[in-house]
Amino acid sequence: MPERNSVSWNALITGYVHGRQFLEAFDVFRDMMRDGVELREVTMVGLLSACANLGALDHGRWVHDYIRRNGLALNVYVGTALIDMYAKCGILEEGCKVFKAMKIKNVCTWNVLISAYSMNGRGEDALTAFYSMVFDDYKPDDVTFLAVLSACFHEGLVGEARSHFRSMKEVFGVEPKMEHYGCMIDLLSRGDLIDEAMELIRTMPLIPDPTIWRALLRAFQVRENVHLVELVILKLVELEPQNGDNFFLLSNLYIQQQRWAEVEVVREIIKDRGIQNLPGYSSVVINSEIFEFVASYDIKPGLEEIHKLLACMAENLRLSSCVTDSEML
Repeated sequence: MPERNSVSWNALITGYVHGRQFLEAFDVFRDMMRDGVELREVTMVGLLSACANLGALDHGRWVHDYIRRNGLALNVYVGTALIDMYAKCGILEEGCKVFKAMKIKNVCTWNVLISAYSMNGRGEDALTAFYSMVFDDYKPDDVTFLAVLSACFHEGLVGEARSHFRSMKEVFGVEPKMEHYGCMIDLLSRGDLIDEAMELIRTMPLIPDPTIWRALLRAFQVRENVHLVELVILKLVELEPQNGDNFFLLSNLYIQQQRWAEVEVVREIIKDRGIQNLPGYSSVVINSEIFEFVASYDIKPGLEEIHKLLACMAENLRLSSCVTDSEML
């Protein structure tokens, strides 16, 4: 582009964030700084979203400090993004301070606060926030109830979850979606209420998706009901024929039962279809620089040095008697 302004820069950052290319979003931000482009509230929202997803607390605090130092507005979008960032970085109290400082809030702001309490293991506070939201005349939406049901799930509050699930449609006119049914079925299953969970699946107006079946799978695995575990995994294979996780679950189940002929059949299917597990992903901040790691051996140079360092750390732990030899495996 011969001419670039703050709108085009912000559009690029937003695009990278929506595409979950968070490091690239920071690269664009650095280019903006070098070019002397004015940073506005929309830029901060994009950067805070990247910080939240990467768990980059130091970067998020820098953005928050920049907002304060430069007199940018703590509008509903910036404030909500700050709460989300602090919550996902595990600093919930800072997020609560931002919430209290916000003069204008919307349903999304309340949803983020409720979710923040829930994801940080404070389910009771999440429910209290929900009641405050309703008391202040904000109408909860489907996202609100997903956060509320999630809070009930983490606290094991089956009765409260039932009540909120019913009130969605009866009181607030919110039609439950697959995610809400999935949360309820997961909660009921973990509470050893399998019959009730199965009845909910039977009567739900939606066709159960893999989320529903995985909730049941966990319950059957805990109870070591091998027959039902196999049936559910086969259902998942039918629904997601390219999801490697399902095939690896099936293969491991057959290995545990020493059904070697079936193991070979599954492995042949995996090989023929070129099915692979989705690699794990993580990031870490070192000296204000963000590094990304993907669970794969085909990575950047330095793998050998990383292995040597890990081996050295493991040996130091063993010698200091922090862990036993078996725990090192």
